[in-house]
Amino acid sequence: MSNDTPLSILSPYEQSLIHQKQVQTSWVKAKLKSGELPLEKTSCFCGSTEDIEVTTEDRLGIPHRLVICRECALIRANPRLTAEGYKQFYNEDYRLIHSSSSANRESPLRDKWDDIASAWVRQVENGKAVLAAYENQGQPFPKTVIDFGCHYGGMMQSFLERGVKCYGIEIDHVAKGIAEERGFDMSSSLDELLAKGIKADFIIMQDIIEHLTDLRGDLEKIDKLLEKDGILYVWTPGLFGPTVTTNNLFQFAHTFQFCGFTLDYVMGALRFEPIYLDEMCTS
Repeated sequence: MSNDTPLSILSPYEQSLIHQKQVQTSWVKAKLKSGELPLEKTSCFCGSTEDIEVTTEDRLGIPHRLVICRECALIRANPRLTAEGYKQFYNEDYRLIHSSSSANRESPLRDKWDDIASAWVRQVENGKAVLAAYENQGQPFPKTVIDFGCHYGGMMQSFLERGVKCYGIEIDHVAKGIAEERGFDMSSSLDELLAKGIKADFIIMQDIIEHLTDLRGDLEKIDKLLEKDGILYVWTPGLFGPTVTTNNLFQFAHTFQFCGFTLDYVMGALRFEPIYLDEMCTS
């Protein structure tokens, strides 16, 4: 649902989502002003502190300063929330601001359960597409899959149905609980899986790399969780992608904004080798 969608074509529930987004956005602004959501300064992944300011607020008007590094061209938030601040934001505010809507579908959403079901269906369809792409690469079928930032776990469903052992990681307590109810083995962090000694043939990172606060550290943990010759799938809203929308750009929740070049740079710096990469960014 875009900000320009006429309210007259929306269901009462979807109209309530519009109001909810406006109210919650105001709450986030107030929390930032009071210091309830703490900020910290950042340096670039490459170590440089030389940068150029891109914007000072996100697409909803929430204070969110983004800069582009003069050395490597990676766009990052500076300052940004602390790791604990983001954890609070994801559990108290994020889904209320970014709830889905069916304004571009034939059947309007009726209630929150319809909303959850709609999100689940989209995740399952995305998972089918990822599984098909994986198989088209001619890779051995995975025995173990990790979905980092899995939300309800729908992207793992197609793998689960094929007998694959699936592990999900989700910071949102509500979404994590729903995924557990659907039978997925869930954790709240990469560290939990590392402590269990889990190794995966295939790791999914859909819509997650742009949210990380410790880019280098988390990708190093991903490397430890990945079996030798394992495959890592990364998708993030690319700055120059042909189908990119303003919904994907300059979100308060995004600590980074990638293009194909900067994603390739970051992954290459950590010795990941690309099989495929485009400006979406799918890799």
